[in-house]
Amino acid sequence: MIRLIKECQDEISHQRAKASSTRRYEFHIFITSVRNAKPVQVVVAPEDDESFWGRHTEDTGVEKKQGAFNEAQLYGVLKCPTQDVQQIGDVFVHKGRPNWKAEFARVKAYHRNDTVGVAFCGNEHIANDLKRYSMQSSDVENGQLFRLHLENF
Repeated sequence: MIRLIKECQDEISHQRAKASSTRRYEFHIFITSVRNAKPVQVVVAPEDDESFWGRHTEDTGVEKKQGAFNEAQLYGVLKCPTQDVQQIGDVFVHKGRPNWKAEFARVKAYHRNDTVGVAFCGNEHIANDLKRYSMQSSDVENGQLFRLHLENF
């Protein structure tokens, strides 16, 4: 998952560098359980890169602008979240459970008359909360719509 997030950040950075994207991208991760909140230093040997982080997406041969962090840096932030929200590129790491009402209000205020994609993979109880807030926050008459994309497991 960390490699996928990193590659998404790289793609957004590349699109911004080409000035072809004016869309806002935010990836919020909520760490709800932390065992040992001690800083972590990750060193992965080049020959172990794929087995540790996962495969890279297909190489198109196009040189792309890279995001502002690497997989090991993101991993370190995820393993040791702080009380304050940590931002690394367009990724925001929160410690604790989300306040969905506040999150939806913040996004709604920023994205007036826009369609907002809400992607979630996880527990169906949280998915039900997101569905409720997506419906409550949508204002179809004014063109503001929260679209929930779910993958339950």
